[in-house]
Amino acid sequence: MKARCTLARLPENPRVSVIVPSFNQGRYIRQTLESCLSQDYRPIEILVIDGASSDSTVTVLHDYDRVPEIRWQSEPDKGPVDAVNKGLALATGEIGLIQSADDLSTSGAFLAAVEAFRTTPDVGLVYGDVEMMSKEGEPRQRIETGAYSLLSLFARCTWVPQPSGFFRVDLARRLGGWDDRFPYCPDTELWFRLALSSRVRKLNRVLGRTRVHEAQRDQRKVEVYASCERMVRESEMLANSPLHCRMALLAGVQLAKLRYNPGLTDRALCRSLWKAVVLYPPCLLSPALPKHRLVPRYFLLAGWAGAIRRRLWRKQKP
Repeated sequence: MKARCTLARLPENPRVSVIVPSFNQGRYIRQTLESCLSQDYRPIEILVIDGASSDSTVTVLHDYDRVPEIRWQSEPDKGPVDAVNKGLALATGEIGLIQSADDLSTSGAFLAAVEAFRTTPDVGLVYGDVEMMSKEGEPRQRIETGAYSLLSLFARCTWVPQPSGFFRVDLARRLGGWDDRFPYCPDTELWFRLALSSRVRKLNRVLGRTRVHEAQRDQRKVEVYASCERMVRESEMLANSPLHCRMALLAGVQLAKLRYNPGLTDRALCRSLWKAVVLYPPCLLSPALPKHRLVPRYFLLAGWAGAIRRRLWRKQKP
């Protein structure tokens, strides 16, 4: 296993730097900023890196010109990866958070994360659960990500929701920030590298809210899956990790097909999930793996069983 990086000692009250990559999210960005400004922890800074939005975003940002905790810029960029890395370069805080311009931080999230870093100084990544909300901001459900382990993270039996992921800024910079080779999963790839380089701590509380709407990049499933697969093949740090880590990563690629490769036939998906079990057997116990999908032709068999049940019921009916 790669040796963990040495982390600088945190000051008594470390600054939290919130990086907000933004493009045409004028409808939501005020709520994002207010969820950060309303936190019960200081000092903070909010860095909005806008990619020359053509909607109301810049008008909203001008409303915060006299708020010293917010700095913003609006200029053409190469997309979210470029924006996040610009924010990392500008950040003056010790603890970072990358908050999408349509997501929110929950009340008390910053203080909870800072306390976790304070009490475990060798931790490079702290995260919690996330709450899904509609595009109007109405809460839907809490997504519990489960207990953390390095292998379960690699195998996608647990995950780090971006709105709830706090990290050491100095370590993220040393690791190179977001990698533009993986434009649809740069946050995941950074979490993996942080986990290989430092301790990770999971908090049993909701730290962020993520908005579900049709314009999300996460909805581009083909691109997301291709980016995940390429990440496992080409990320140098992952490729140089121990064998058991690489096997878990390969299992994670197979499990990712459940969500991001909807064009697979049931038989092909069944084969992929069995590959995941062979590569990382503990995933068999994970809620991330629906056990019925391991049954070949499950839906065909379930359809036959349902038809037989209905026929028997009709025969028994007086």
